[in-house]
Order: sequence, then structure tokens, then C-alpha cells
Amino acid sequence: RAGQTAASPLRPAMTPEERYSALAAADRDALLALADEILAAEPGPVSVLEAPTAGIGALRLPSPADGSFVVGHVVLTTGAVMLDGQRGDGIRPGRDPQGALAAAVCDAECERHGPRAGTVDALVARTRDAQRAEAAATARLVDATRLGAPA
Repeated sequence: RAGQTAASPLRPAMTPEERYSALAAADRDALLALADEILAAEPGPVSVLEAPTAGIGALRLPSPADGSFVVGHVVLTTGAVMLDGQRGDGIRPGRDPQGALAAAVCDAECERHGPRAGTVDALVARTRDAQRAEAAATARLVDATRLGAPA
């Protein structure tokens, strides 16, 4: 999954890993609708390479001492598709076989530079913006709890 997506005014540069991560967190309804739109456009041959599989992954938090530590485990669903000769991979939290395949379809659409790749990029950008806003809000709440913090 190494590589970089080409940048353009409509397609900000991002790695496939960043796209994969954002699709994992994207709004489920928007993700399913976009995958349906991609498939409805008859993009060429489509096949499931890896059926959706639920498994357990470690939830890690950063640690200043040794990098990170495991705080628990979460259920994740993964899957992979081949879309018009291009592989796409998807992962979603929980047991979400439809979501994992939808993320894989969107990933493949970007990898093949398909006609709806820009729409996938827009969903990824919205998701990343929401994640940044949530992280900033959390940071403000944490900062407000520090001793000596302005009231």
C-alpha cells in the first residue's frame, strides 16, 4: 500500500494508508451510498478478493515511556475487492461486513483513478476534518482541566 496519491486542486495529496484510515472512520451511510454509486456506474469487473472477516485488533494509546501500550481490544471487519483490475482494501470498526466492502470499493476507485475518485477524496477530506475538529475539542477539554488553567 506504499505510494502517494497524485495531488491536484481537487485531489489533495494523501497516502493510501491515510485514505484507508479515513474510510474506516467515515460516516457509514455516506460510505455505503458512495460505494453503491461507484458500482451502479458499471466500473467493469468486480470481485470479492477477501470476504469480510471480523477479527480483534489491539487498541493502542501513545506512551511517553516506550511508544505505546495496549489498553484493550476492539472488533474490526476487513475485506478486499478487485474493481476493474485494481485492488481495494477496507476496514471498519465493529462487525460491519457491508461497510468493509464499501470502503474497499472506494479505495479501489481511488487506486484506479476512476471517475468518482474525487467524490471518495471529498468523503475522506470531510472525515479527516471531522477527526481534527474532534481532536481539537478534546484537547481544549483536557487543557481546561489542568491546574492553573485559565477559567
